[in-house]
Amino acid sequence: MYTRGYNTSHENEENDDNSESVWAIPGEGFDTQHGGRAAQNWDLGATNRDLGAQNWGLGVQNRELGAQNRGQVAPNRAAVFHTATVALLTAFVVIAVLWLAGYLKPPNSVTFGTGGHDASSVVKLQQVWNLLSRGFYEEPDEDKMIEYAAAGMALAVNDPYTIYYPKDEMAKYKDRVAGNYHGIGVYTTREEDGRLVITGFLLDSPAEEAGVLSGDEIISVDGVDVRGESDLDKVVEMVKGADGTMVVIGVFRAQENRTLEFEIIRKVIKVENIKSRIIAGDIGYVQILMFDSSADEYFKKHVDDLIEEGIRGLVIDIRNNLGGGFDSAVAISNMVLGEGVIVYIEDRYGNREYKYSDAEKLDIPIRVLTNGNSASASEILAGAVKDHEAGLVIGTKTYGKGVVQDVVTLNDGSGLVYTKSRYFTPSGVCIDGEGIEPDEAVELPQEYDGVDVSTIPYESDLQLQRAIGSF
Repeated sequence: MYTRGYNTSHENEENDDNSESVWAIPGEGFDTQHGGRAAQNWDLGATNRDLGAQNWGLGVQNRELGAQNRGQVAPNRAAVFHTATVALLTAFVVIAVLWLAGYLKPPNSVTFGTGGHDASSVVKLQQVWNLLSRGFYEEPDEDKMIEYAAAGMALAVNDPYTIYYPKDEMAKYKDRVAGNYHGIGVYTTREEDGRLVITGFLLDSPAEEAGVLSGDEIISVDGVDVRGESDLDKVVEMVKGADGTMVVIGVFRAQENRTLEFEIIRKVIKVENIKSRIIAGDIGYVQILMFDSSADEYFKKHVDDLIEEGIRGLVIDIRNNLGGGFDSAVAISNMVLGEGVIVYIEDRYGNREYKYSDAEKLDIPIRVLTNGNSASASEILAGAVKDHEAGLVIGTKTYGKGVVQDVVTLNDGSGLVYTKSRYFTPSGVCIDGEGIEPDEAVELPQEYDGVDVSTIPYESDLQLQRAIGSF
């Protein structure tokens, strides 16, 4: 066996021309100086081996300590595993609850209930959208597709009172319910010859302030001739507008035989849907045109004024009043009833909510006039008066709308009005589809069927005359 010798002066260096590599038999041919060095290295190696043995011994001790530590850690690992498992399960439950509640829906996703339809019916909506948005031969109006989809869901419940309103229509609806009017503040009527004539003004009317007179005929709006326009609503929409904007109204003033133009600044006008007067010398008459959000406030003011005049009885006319706000009807009923139930509502789950009147009430006899167009909020008042025998209901059977709607404004300004519950009179009767029979049935002459009751001559209004005669 051979080993290789090294020239120590060139260790780990490339050999030059005078150097040589030596192969030798062990024990022969060694340089004594180098051999002494090797011996010293051998002694150091032995010492290192001795130290290594000592270190190995320490390693054994460390391993023994590690074994003891592992014995101590083992129970802790089980506790950590248990805690982690509980945390994961808790997190899963929380996430599942949030997902089902709709808080963790992916962006632009739609979540439907689980009431009897499978996943394919939901996928179908996306398929229809994709086919039309990508494959229709012209680029469709996707905003309109969404609007019609929302409207379609409202139509699908087959309820005449559940309606989806686009943004602009929702704004008009809210103004109507609040009793607000954006425009010039005039009352108009269409004459038999087709003329659109101004018959009066709302309080603080900008048209009246500009010099328009009752009896003026509207002939143009912003330069557009409207004398041949048969659609009154179209002319009204032309006159209406945003608060602070200007409209130019052209009128013909017959008594002066001349045409005039007025530049009028539109504004928001609070419509007072209640009128009152004294009839037959000492009978108060209050007509409620609509139960808007301020109806109870105005009703109280009018009644207080009439009482100061010394009336001995009060006629409340809700003929042709198609309803309005539930809360307004409850508030007015509270003023005329004694203590007791005014009305209660019940939802699809059988949950009930009662509305009560307090012990205070008007201390005068009351008569309520109704007809087939007295509906919804009007029937709350009529039903409460009849069931509590707080007065007499006179006229004809009411419309029969015994359901209550909730009004929701959606995030883009559009809105949904949907039927949320039925309502019941104090005696527990739901009048939906049935109506309320009056205490005394009185018909109007046939020629006045369906007309505005305020246009019926006083002496020809048999229902009003019967109410006066009953005090």
